[in-house]
Amino acid sequence: MKNSTKLITLICTAILFVAANMAMAQKAGGPWTIPANYKTMKSTVKAGDPSINSIGGLLPYTIYITVFAFLHNAWLFLLEAWQFGNIWYFLVKTVLSTVVSVLLVIITELIFVRKQKFRTNTI
Repeated sequence: MKNSTKLITLICTAILFVAANMAMAQKAGGPWTIPANYKTMKSTVKAGDPSINSIGGLLPYTIYITVFAFLHNAWLFLLEAWQFGNIWYFLVKTVLSTVVSVLLVIITELIFVRKQKFRTNTI
């Protein structure tokens, strides 16, 4: 039994080693050119989509996502347990999950800036 396990482990390791070496040995391709239809594509982000810039800054955006993240997490955990048996556990779980969600959303918004078209009063 021990010998067969060692043999299977050795074979799997050898296969992984060969596959990794084959992947590294491939030639590097040329630079990728952007197709013309992608260069002319318009942004899919609408002017009304909520973001840090469109809502009016970091604080209003944080309040906006905090409210909706709290409602989402509260509903999710309520459906999960289908009861308020231990209300403090429910609230702490909801609040901590909301904090983590808000931090991840803000970090994502700051890292990946969206190109937006803003509506203005001008014609």
